[in-house]
Amino acid sequence: MSILKERVDYKHLEEELHQALREDELYQLQNDAKIRAVEQRVPTYNHFREMVNGAHLKPLEKNDVKNKIPIPLNSFANRPEEWSLDSTIVKNTELEIPLPKTEENLPKSIPKDRKEFMSRWKIIVDPNSKFEYLVNTREDLGRIFLTEVPQEFFEEVIDLCLSQLSNEKIKDMIDVFSIFSRCNRFQLTLIFLTNEKKKVLNQLLQEIISAGINECKELKEKYEIIFK
Repeated sequence: MSILKERVDYKHLEEELHQALREDELYQLQNDAKIRAVEQRVPTYNHFREMVNGAHLKPLEKNDVKNKIPIPLNSFANRPEEWSLDSTIVKNTELEIPLPKTEENLPKSIPKDRKEFMSRWKIIVDPNSKFEYLVNTREDLGRIFLTEVPQEFFEEVIDLCLSQLSNEKIKDMIDVFSIFSRCNRFQLTLIFLTNEKKKVLNQLLQEIISAGINECKELKEKYEIIFK
């Protein structure tokens, strides 16, 4: 069936719109925090990162504290004497605890947004599996990170690709880095990389470019700031 005749999923489009608006709002808050941090000349990069990561947090109002319901220090002290953990009710009650997500039971579907992508990304521990996940979702990376490629995530990708660098994986890495370079505000992500990560990325890109693949010329232009 032609894609033009497929039914439009307006609910999904609305969810994507709200997600994009939330991400854009977060970007504006973090961008303002970055500017304030530079103007205030924060002493270390950790201070800078804390200001940026906490940009969306709001201070508590007085009413927020006053309206809190007091909790007794010992909630068990006022229970009847006959109550105990060995009661029949407790014995006959089965607690339904959801199984923790692992690499084995991760869903195989393409993540619908950045939040879902990152939740799966954090679960995967094995570097080979992590790189495979990145490559398998590359066709959707441009959509998932359209608003912005988070700096910390991109630094993880740099370290991962350096550890996975091999001739058979270079083409996949070129695809991934090229897709990221076309995302909005990507140059800002490069600017705020730590000096250490810039050196690592420079080393990685030099290795990739030395392979002499046609796409390397475009890659070098997109990452020109790293080679300065």
